[in-house]
Amino acid sequence: MNTRVLCCVFNYNDNVHAVEWANRLSPHFDTLILDSGSSPRCSHPLAVPLDNIYYSGLMNEAFRRGKEGGYGWVMIVTSDIEISADNTKKLVAAMMDVAGTRNVGLYQPSTAWKGRSLPQSRCHFTGRMRSASFQEGWFHMIRIDLMEKVCPIDLTLNKLGWGVDLALSHFARIMGLLVLVDDRIRVVHPGGTGYGRDEALRQMRAWHATIPGYTSPRHFRPRRTPVEYRLIVTLTTWKARIGNIPAVLDTIFGQSYKPDLVVLNVAYDLEIPAHVQEYIDSHPVEVNRMEDLKVYKKLIPTLRKHPGVCVVSIDDDWLYPPGMLEDFISVHRKYPERPVSGNHVHLFHTDFHCGCASLTRADYFGDSLDLIDKEVMANCPSDDSVYTYFLKRRGYLYARTRHKYFINMTPYNPLEPHSPDGDNHPQVSWAYLCGRFGEV
Repeated sequence: MNTRVLCCVFNYNDNVHAVEWANRLSPHFDTLILDSGSSPRCSHPLAVPLDNIYYSGLMNEAFRRGKEGGYGWVMIVTSDIEISADNTKKLVAAMMDVAGTRNVGLYQPSTAWKGRSLPQSRCHFTGRMRSASFQEGWFHMIRIDLMEKVCPIDLTLNKLGWGVDLALSHFARIMGLLVLVDDRIRVVHPGGTGYGRDEALRQMRAWHATIPGYTSPRHFRPRRTPVEYRLIVTLTTWKARIGNIPAVLDTIFGQSYKPDLVVLNVAYDLEIPAHVQEYIDSHPVEVNRMEDLKVYKKLIPTLRKHPGVCVVSIDDDWLYPPGMLEDFISVHRKYPERPVSGNHVHLFHTDFHCGCASLTRADYFGDSLDLIDKEVMANCPSDDSVYTYFLKRRGYLYARTRHKYFINMTPYNPLEPHSPDGDNHPQVSWAYLCGRFGEV
């Protein structure tokens, strides 16, 4: 599940805008300016000086660096594309979202109705990502295995690069991948390439003729399948509940929307009974041994190990209805900028998670994950309060899905000893966090 993105800004004699793009993207992704023979050369530290290798040469260079660097995605943008600060923020969030998908091959924002672009690229005001038959080449976020079908491009046939976008879209269809244009985000494509149209068309047609079975994607309707997301389920347990694991995970592996992986984070000294180990060995469960961080083992180590992937954290004493993960993904498609809470209680506020399952991603927390240190863990018995506090601190609110059929495997026992704080764990945790980091 490779969600790493390499951003490449294609530049020729537009150094100011190339630097602006690098400064926008580099705080979030590994970023390069591929400078194709500009005069003067781009002097930004992220600039890679190249001969004038034209668009196809830049695509080959971006592919080579993405492949050798072990990236799952390569994003390319031509430096003349204009974007506002608000749309930049939305674009970064959308790219992180797309990097965690299963069935997307190509992604790009839409264009405003001023400037130059084809009808399928212009904003249709749907307020969502929509499927298209193909994309234009001024911006692509490309899955690396799709890019491998097209690159390296034969520069003796097509150095100017017309039709690369059509070829990528052609192979996306063959691979069963979606081609997406995002109407939530708008950029401006101000001008043309400056190439002679007749020569660019001649090169494009000569190159397309070498692709076996090539058919222009302009002639096909867009795919209508919904976006699917890579999904990890994570949980922790301890000696009193380790025996629950087979029953709990049976309800996860029986979901209508299958997780790509289940992660079980446990303390170094936890003894796993033979029947539980046998179950783990026969299912796609990754067991991670670590320092005993109590309930905090459940989510934080998995977010750090799998950035960019949707992670559903679950409890080890609940049985889950078979449509829960599908509902989580459905809500995530509608609100990709919000974590999702699966709630089993009746009183619920969308700014607070109180339930036995939730969906988050590492980028929702940003640098806040580093603030959840051992002092926070020691002073906050409610981890739900901690996650809610730091998400709210970054401006995130929970979306929710509600199932009525969660089954608790640990019935309430009035003789079971409670902590001195009783049922006030959320209030205790929240008061500590506000005192240390400030009100939110």
